[in-house]
Amino acid sequence: MVSNVSKSVCEFSKSETDVESREHTVTASFAWSSSKISDIEQIAERIENRRSQRLAVTFKSRVRFLHDCHKIVKRKDYSHTRISKKDLYEYRDKIQAEYESGAGMFNSPFFTYLDIKSDIYCLTLIVERAVELLESDYVDTGDWLYYRDFSADHTRIVSRFPRMRNDLAVAALVVLFYYSMTPVLFCLIMPSSNICDTTDQYLGVIASFYFASTTISTVGYGDLTVDQGPPYRPFVGILYMLFAMVVAVVALSAIASSTFSPLERVFERIFERFNPKDNKDLFLYQRIRKIKFVKLTELAVEILCFILLGIFGSQLVIYFANDLEEGADWSWMTSFYWATQTATTIGYGDLNQPKSLRYFNIFYLLFSTILVGNALGKLGTLKEEMQLARRRHAWDRRPITKRMIDEMQAYDHDDKVDQYEFLVSSLIYLGYLDSERIAPIMEKFRSYAGKKGYISAEQNIDDDPVDEDLLMSMEDDYIDSEE
Repeated sequence: MVSNVSKSVCEFSKSETDVESREHTVTASFAWSSSKISDIEQIAERIENRRSQRLAVTFKSRVRFLHDCHKIVKRKDYSHTRISKKDLYEYRDKIQAEYESGAGMFNSPFFTYLDIKSDIYCLTLIVERAVELLESDYVDTGDWLYYRDFSADHTRIVSRFPRMRNDLAVAALVVLFYYSMTPVLFCLIMPSSNICDTTDQYLGVIASFYFASTTISTVGYGDLTVDQGPPYRPFVGILYMLFAMVVAVVALSAIASSTFSPLERVFERIFERFNPKDNKDLFLYQRIRKIKFVKLTELAVEILCFILLGIFGSQLVIYFANDLEEGADWSWMTSFYWATQTATTIGYGDLNQPKSLRYFNIFYLLFSTILVGNALGKLGTLKEEMQLARRRHAWDRRPITKRMIDEMQAYDHDDKVDQYEFLVSSLIYLGYLDSERIAPIMEKFRSYAGKKGYISAEQNIDDDPVDEDLLMSMEDDYIDSEE
């Protein structure tokens, strides 16, 4: 265990050194050439570097770190949310001894091998990072660790279990639970002859999966329905439908925030050559038309491919089916009609579907939900893209004029636009910022700066009093996490 911690500490120490090295390199390069990287770019790089090096820790480990530091503050009667270097060393030795004793759940090499995070192991990493930070020249806070700022800047909360750290994995587990509970609910707990075939248990389970797909996709052909017998059955059906919508939202949100689809990347590469963003010779109306054309064409191709999959899939099922019901021998046009109403999640329910098609429909209906969600998302961003294109087109071609200088500065100005004024005014012009977003930020600045109009370390280094309400809430969070 000791070797594992030492190895991890060395790795984090190396990463911290890398960050410092990059920042010193930036400072050195800026000394001889201010044209290479601006102050704003240095600030952005510094914050992004620090953010990328944050420790991935569990919720309980971070809350305990804050809680233990708060106890040190109360015991030593400090007046600020900080602890001394000596306090930190003593705390590190205590946590190290606790870790080496094997205390805490999941604190064993077996769970470490499975990448299951132990709270005490994460706490050890947090404390070691704090020591490394305090001993380095990364920040100049003397011999004090401002643990509240350190916790926010150098740690991030992740799930204890590796599969739960990915939104897609969480969504997959939720969808799996939804499909697993459907046959349990409608075949065992509340048997429904309309959904689960009681004569054949296997076909009943398949039918329940098919019912789950028709519900989550909102297609609802109407061939399988919840029994309207006792009053509690419709109520259970209502809860089931609402839960299906929650599952659909979770799945669509995870997919929207990821780029997992190889097919999506293929479409992006195909249509990237038609993207008008890099062509500065186009007139604005040509640029807008191209944006519309590319977005709508990409969407149409995706829907068409999915419909073609439904056509050929349904025809293959019908071709190999042994016992087709009357009216279930579909023509190609009927398959086209069925695939279109399914892909668009309309589902009239006017066709006599072969029961053997349910195997294919279980997956086809689920992916139709993803397709519609993706389509609505792209249509929703189309208007924003066109508005941004209009602003960017005007911004790119805006010459330096007296009017531009006046707009980029306050009412009382010296007709000299610096990099900060240019950045803020450009962000507002392009629509990335507005007065509503700026107001709370400037209010916070005014509360820090006071009448001086600026913030300095000498002025504010000791203006970090203990927020008793905040610390009490941290203590409550720690107690809740323990329970």
